[in-house]
Amino acid sequence: MIRGHGDDAYRYDRPVEVDFSSNVWHGGRRDGLCRFLSQRLDAMGSYPEPDAGGLGGRIAARCGVPAGSVCVTSGATEAFYLVAQAFAGANSTVPVPAFSEYADACAMHRHRVRRISREALLRGEGLDGGGLVWLCSPNNPDGRAYPVDALRDMIGTFRERVFVLDHSYGAFTDAPLLDDREVLRYPNLVVVHSMTKRYGMPGLRLGYLVASPGLVTRI
Repeated sequence: MIRGHGDDAYRYDRPVEVDFSSNVWHGGRRDGLCRFLSQRLDAMGSYPEPDAGGLGGRIAARCGVPAGSVCVTSGATEAFYLVAQAFAGANSTVPVPAFSEYADACAMHRHRVRRISREALLRGEGLDGGGLVWLCSPNNPDGRAYPVDALRDMIGTFRERVFVLDHSYGAFTDAPLLDDREVLRYPNLVVVHSMTKRYGMPGLRLGYLVASPGLVTRI
């Protein structure tokens, strides 16, 4: 979805004073980041690491997982499309309301998408058999976080399902969230993060996913 949502400031000749078109934290200070980037402009003359291994290694250390458990992506959105591609043709369950890119990524890669309510999901309805489950906690657009114990129960019970857990808005809730290190306990869990949202830098297109090394290799 190229123009389906968010931030079309490039279309206007004057700065947009108040922008409600994308869920990005606008209160962040980027002074340090700007200084860092301005001192490294010469790096534009060389290709970057093909797998962003340096950044991935630092993220892994911060998350407390092996380096092979992190895949750096061009924003969280690329992570969704990479996961959908890795499981092309699968059954996917999407509790609604939900971010539109989950279903769009699934449609692009020929998934059979079933939309259910949050309540039906928490009851485990329709989760038998293989496929993917797409979750966002706290959820976009309603801001509700899934209870951590309920997530553990689902992920542990339906082990043939891969649970894609979007934590893009994890910095904006006080609710307990599933820890990234849980991917070492559950090989059917993928946790997606957006550096866009947390640090207010959408133009750099940075995100990452955390999963078991075997799952990261497949993705």
